[in-house]
Amino acid sequence: MFYKAALDINEKNGPPNKRFISCVRFVADEATPAVFYLNSEWAKRDVLSGMGVDPKRIPEELKPILKQHDLDPGDEKSLEMPTLVYLKEGAWERTPDSETGTMSGLTVPKREFVLSTSEVVHRAHLKDSGLNAQTAILCLAAVGLDIMLPNVNFELAADEEIERVKEKLKDERHGYLEVVAKLADQSYLRLKDGDYIDVLRWAESEAAFKLAPKARILEEAVSSLAARQLRQAGYSFWKDGVPAIGAAYISGGLVPAGAVGAQAALKSLVKTIGANRSERVIPEVSYAMKLSKELQK
Repeated sequence: MFYKAALDINEKNGPPNKRFISCVRFVADEATPAVFYLNSEWAKRDVLSGMGVDPKRIPEELKPILKQHDLDPGDEKSLEMPTLVYLKEGAWERTPDSETGTMSGLTVPKREFVLSTSEVVHRAHLKDSGLNAQTAILCLAAVGLDIMLPNVNFELAADEEIERVKEKLKDERHGYLEVVAKLADQSYLRLKDGDYIDVLRWAESEAAFKLAPKARILEEAVSSLAARQLRQAGYSFWKDGVPAIGAAYISGGLVPAGAVGAQAALKSLVKTIGANRSERVIPEVSYAMKLSKELQK
């Protein structure tokens, strides 16, 4: 789940949770600060759906109003393009391609963990992703699973020092990531097979007895580093606890009104997200194997 992370730094989407971002950045192998862009045609239809308007059945009297506010749906072929792309931090300073006008560094998120304060960015990402190991565990988090992060916080500007800390604690960090990867992969297999009743209870047990201890080991390893190195990285811990991943990630109408209980909500989420495609691909499987090999060295 945290193999790669794309972190939204666009203030227009709301002030980023810098503590949360610094923690994910520390855990992930690769973390990319980025600005996200939505497929404008999809975004229009998303707004209309939120208003309870079917884009295919717009009343005549409503059309002039939508056109005035640039919300009138256009060519559906535009929906074949990716719903979400991001531009890596600093890429906007480069010269666009002279022939296509495309900005260098524009990326379609594939298996990145997209972290944003914008619900619409998350919805767009989930639509493109379909059901896979990463979205499966996010579905479980949305209905109550606590995915424990290590209780650490760093200064975002201390790039080089954070990377040194990550390298020094590679074994502890990989031990944590291995459990997350296996939990995500097994969650996907269970949800793909339609296990909506027992999967949450199973996942909660895995998180409590396997993931939480690894998170604490990583916390202790960080706090045991030299005081000078911790100061340079701007290290601190969160007195008010670590925020949970899940409900804030999958929201904004993905669970239809009337869905009652975790099982019904989970089934609705999986059905909605899995409508596009369902596949078991890297890095969920191969990355777990990679981590196991690293730990056996």
